[in-house]
Amino acid sequence: MTRQKQNNLNLQRSRDVSQKTERGLNPVSRLESMLLVGWVATLVSTPLIPSEAAEELGTHLVVVMLLLLIALVWLGQAVYRGKLEACFEPVGTALMVLVGWMAVSAVVMSPYGKPRFAINAVWSAVALVIGFRMCLQLVTTSAQCRAVTAVMISLAVGLSTYGIYQYSVSLPRERARYLSATPEEQAVIRTLAGVTAPQGSPHAIHFEKRLNSLEPWATFGLANSLAGFLVPWLVILLATVTTGWPANQGRLCRLGVGLLVLLPIIVCLAFTKSRAGYLGTVLGGLFLLPSVVIQIQGRRLFGYVICVLIVGSCALVAGVWLVGAVDLEVLTEAPKSLAYRMEYWLSTARMIQESPWFGCGPGNFQDYYLQHKLPRASEEIKDPHNFILEIWSTAGTPAFLALVVAMVSGCHFFYHRSRRLKQQSELTDQPSVLGARASCSSGIVPIYLGAVAGLLLALPVGWMIGYSLSLEFLLTCVPAAAVAGWLLLPWVKAGHLNWKVAVAASVASLVNLLFAGGILYLAVSGSLLLVTALGIHLVMGESGRLAVVGRVRSTAGFLVVLILVLACYFTAYRPVLGRADPWNGNFWKSVADEQVTTWLKTGSDDALADFDRAVAHIERLDPHSSQAQRQLGMWYLVARKREDRPRFRLLALNALRRAADLYPGNAMAHAELAWALHVAGQDLPAAKSATEALRLDRMNPHQELRLGSRRLFDEPAGGSLTSGMEEVPAGGSAEQYMEALSHSE
Repeated sequence: MTRQKQNNLNLQRSRDVSQKTERGLNPVSRLESMLLVGWVATLVSTPLIPSEAAEELGTHLVVVMLLLLIALVWLGQAVYRGKLEACFEPVGTALMVLVGWMAVSAVVMSPYGKPRFAINAVWSAVALVIGFRMCLQLVTTSAQCRAVTAVMISLAVGLSTYGIYQYSVSLPRERARYLSATPEEQAVIRTLAGVTAPQGSPHAIHFEKRLNSLEPWATFGLANSLAGFLVPWLVILLATVTTGWPANQGRLCRLGVGLLVLLPIIVCLAFTKSRAGYLGTVLGGLFLLPSVVIQIQGRRLFGYVICVLIVGSCALVAGVWLVGAVDLEVLTEAPKSLAYRMEYWLSTARMIQESPWFGCGPGNFQDYYLQHKLPRASEEIKDPHNFILEIWSTAGTPAFLALVVAMVSGCHFFYHRSRRLKQQSELTDQPSVLGARASCSSGIVPIYLGAVAGLLLALPVGWMIGYSLSLEFLLTCVPAAAVAGWLLLPWVKAGHLNWKVAVAASVASLVNLLFAGGILYLAVSGSLLLVTALGIHLVMGESGRLAVVGRVRSTAGFLVVLILVLACYFTAYRPVLGRADPWNGNFWKSVADEQVTTWLKTGSDDALADFDRAVAHIERLDPHSSQAQRQLGMWYLVARKREDRPRFRLLALNALRRAADLYPGNAMAHAELAWALHVAGQDLPAAKSATEALRLDRMNPHQELRLGSRRLFDEPAGGSLTSGMEEVPAGGSAEQYMEALSHSE
């Protein structure tokens, strides 16, 4: 090939890239702008609503429905136009298979667990995949990628500022108020926080430990969840400050970003004491380091940057250490924390072995975990603190394989596409469009409007579900986020965001999820999928292939999403709007508690009949819960104190025996069964249960959970069950009762 032909070929390719760029940078349509506003609103509102309560309370169902409607409208306009230009890639396909099998698992396992929890968990997973797909379809330019990233970084700055405020002001104030209160006032404070257990019980001790902890959690339920949200955006921000900032912006602007945007996130992440978050950030930074070395020109500049980072990090660590936010325990307790996780993972492996195909079902992990929990383990965890084991144990091996396919295909996709981009840049003798510092800012206004809409959406949704955003939050988070967004605006307009940065952020988030878990927490896993989708868009770019789908396939997709919208309404909305949710056992627990209280006061046969009906619903909707069976046993013991019917005695024994069977490693479950058997006059079985309780208790290294530190039925349902009973042996601890019963054979 002659030089003239080579030049002509390069010129033609440059024109093709330019034409594609122009098409990508044209102003988006009004409908697409509205959909983009709605999609960004879901991104911003999701971290402002506690993700940890999504399974039980359905806190994110408004976000789920909004995402489904956005997808429905997007497909509807494609059907109207007669064609659909869609971006298809293997990661999204594998994720759709994963969620599909998760739905199958929920249907199969719902009769053996909590149907409402399973339904809400499946819709959370559907929302994650829909949000991932909508990112690939609605975000069309590199400037929009940077704008979405800037919005999420600004949100991270706002939440970090609020977390710092919690650490320094609000949490110390709440601790002081609780410690200065009388025991009666402390009980009221615990009740307002949802803890009705008396002083000295495990739940009350857990509440006080949480109150005395230094870690902030912002709008999340746990400090680890806050850290999991911050990690990917911190990695991207580090790359932005070091290599992605526009060359025409002065050092003063970059310094402002470093101080006012980067510093709050680093400080808040340090305050969370999340070892998984620390590890994820470090590994994400190491993954990013080679590309930083390549992009920074000149060894002197690179050495200067490294020195600044080292000195700045040391100064920051020293400052955080001096104020007492981080101490040696963060490092010295790491082996113990890892040992706890090994206990979780061992029990989870037994769960997988027991049900390899369908798992325990979404939303049912905690109940099934207790059946395999080791006696020496302390926490009654809701997830195994490992995203791979969480998917495998809740949805079975097919879902695990789909997850593996998603990760492997994602790695192959990025590798293959990056090589193609490299070859293209070598042929055209130009960098790829999305690898360059594209200066166009087309289509970013809807993204910033969506950020405002997300805050406005979170306010009423939080109020409806009982998690209202406080005035303190609005006065700390919102101004900080606004300032961060303004400082990042030059980068959005003329900066640089490389696909390798997004991949590094994904790696950091995956490492965090590998040790912290929470893959179904929308705010945490949503950030992971968002940075992954942005990375896919960046590596595909204007050189990516948009598959054109005809009207028939577009209509099929539209009908599928329409079915999902209707299914979401009839399974997640309509039942909750009625008087009694037919799939939620918690409603019937409140009914049972109310009716047994009425019967204890009045002796009404109608109240007792209503109580029996509520119990039947509880056993149908929550059959695998040790806690539910314990609750039933305690209700029948309370009822027996008023009227000693043989039926009450039999039902109490059956429920407490079932509770011990579902939680075989719990010493207290066997101790309470032993006491109930003793009261019923069955001394030989009582002695066996007491002996088992003492054996399990000796295996428990946690003093606050030992029988010697607790009383029988120390978290009762309707009054102290042991008061006024002369046959109770002398002494107050459960261990003393069991020692006496074990020698009564």
